Amino acid sequence: MGKSSLKTKRSEVNLNLNLVRLSIFIFLFATVFNPKLSFAQYGDQNKPKKSLYVGGIYPIYQSDARQLTNFNGGLTINIGFSKTFRIRKTEFIFGLEYLNRQFSFDSYYFAPNQVQFFDKSFGYTHSITSNEIQFPILYHLASTNKNRASSTISYLDLGMVLHLYAPSSTSIVMKTAGVEVYSGPTILTAQYPLVVNPMNLLMRCAVGLFFKNSYNGYGLYLELAYTYDPSPMIYTGNQNSNNLSFNSTLLTLNAGYKF
Repeated sequence: MGKSSLKTKRSEVNLNLNLVRLSIFIFLFATVFNPKLSFAQYGDQNKPKKSLYVGGIYPIYQSDARQLTNFNGGLTINIGFSKTFRIRKTEFIFGLEYLNRQFSFDSYYFAPNQVQFFDKSFGYTHSITSNEIQFPILYHLASTNKNRASSTISYLDLGMVLHLYAPSSTSIVMKTAGVEVYSGPTILTAQYPLVVNPMNLLMRCAVGLFFKNSYNGYGLYLELAYTYDPSPMIYTGNQNSNNLSFNSTLLTLNAGYKF
């Protein structure tokens, strides 16, 4: 193993260790110090413990102009379910999300078993549909409100997201001829995986408003979430026809129902 490989491996380990340390700090801060700002402040008897939600995502991508051009973020949506648990009177949210991304860009394409010669042109359009599974683990902090009958409550969620790339697909079209040279499955992985690829660790911060029904405590909510992925996504095209990486940050507007 060369020096560059060892350096990359150390960077990967250090990144994952730092993310784990940050997650542990958030957990300890929440459970040990236990700030008085807590969801429990507005009553347990009518406190919703589950939620269903759907969201539209505005993705922000960063890529290397030497590898690809004309990046189009496209449509991104997510749907999810979460449940609230209490640890030492502090609220934590555990969830399950499905994320679907559609994006495209122009780049090179080396057909399998062909001589690889890059002429610095981006003659192929790659259109990718990714399927991703996420498991948020978030510390939940709601505003203190002396009026327990209040119908609007603000909150903050902070924590980590276990992220997994599921089987995805791509379409590769030769721009000059308009001919599709490949359409089928592709593999997406994380440059810095957590334990095993294609799993990695993200960080998330979300703020929201919960519109509580005074009758049963349930209600609708709106939430704006910022999700940071420190590990670049790796795209390999058709049987390693490509080796492209890009970073992404997700701004998500969720609408859901707590019950």
